[in-house]
Amino acid sequence: MENQISELERVFTLQKNAYRASHMASYRERIDRIDRIERLTRNNIDKITDALQSDFGSRSRDWIFTADIFPQLSHVKKVKKNLRKWMRRERKSSGLMSVTGQRTYIVNEPLGVVGIMSPFNAPVSLAFDPAIDALVAGNRAMIKISESTPRTAELIKRLVAEYFPEEELAVITGGVEVSKAFTSQPWDLLFFTGGSEVGKHILAATAKNLTPTILELGGKSPCVILDDADVKSAAAKIGLIRMTNAGQVCISGDYVLLPEDKLETFIAEAQS
Repeated sequence: MENQISELERVFTLQKNAYRASHMASYRERIDRIDRIERLTRNNIDKITDALQSDFGSRSRDWIFTADIFPQLSHVKKVKKNLRKWMRRERKSSGLMSVTGQRTYIVNEPLGVVGIMSPFNAPVSLAFDPAIDALVAGNRAMIKISESTPRTAELIKRLVAEYFPEEELAVITGGVEVSKAFTSQPWDLLFFTGGSEVGKHILAATAKNLTPTILELGGKSPCVILDDADVKSAAAKIGLIRMTNAGQVCISGDYVLLPEDKLETFIAEAQS
């Protein structure tokens, strides 16, 4: 554990220094970085799938592709389509100061070094999706994958090291103490996906450094059926998402709110 924390601190310092010494990444440099994530994913689909199956035991290969392979490939495609527009400076009104000849623009600039923490239920896509955003914005990034999927975490660490120098993108592995050390670093941005209770601890840790923090948190997910809804269709859709990934997705319905006179019909349709 101490070695893992030392490694975390070393790579963090390396990325910080590399960012400070570098120029703002060009369009071609940003495209090259996300191209490497795409190649990493496409070239290692079987390895990633095998690691996830080993961690989960019974997860289907089809669902692995849906949850942990396809999302980042789709995201790369969207980013490539829009990056030039996103990098363009945006002209804004200068208001009364325009009489002095002042011109006002919004210029999007990178933040620096971004920390990313992905959860156990989709550890690959929820690591790479925010990493794509961080890299395409010109940042450096470090990923901490959930300790609940250790084989996947070790594989992604090795693959990232093959495709990226660690001053651009790196993966840190380890348990709870490493995660605590991860959140305590003075990131320029921390992105966490996971449960609400853990999110509270993370926000308390990042507050000490005034670290900008994005929390994508899971919680209770109600399903609402209105009076004019097709109950049979609603029951089928709710059942499908409830069983998807054994219910281990944030949009898996926890309970249903519906008109009382439709309750028996809904129960019958759900059971069928």
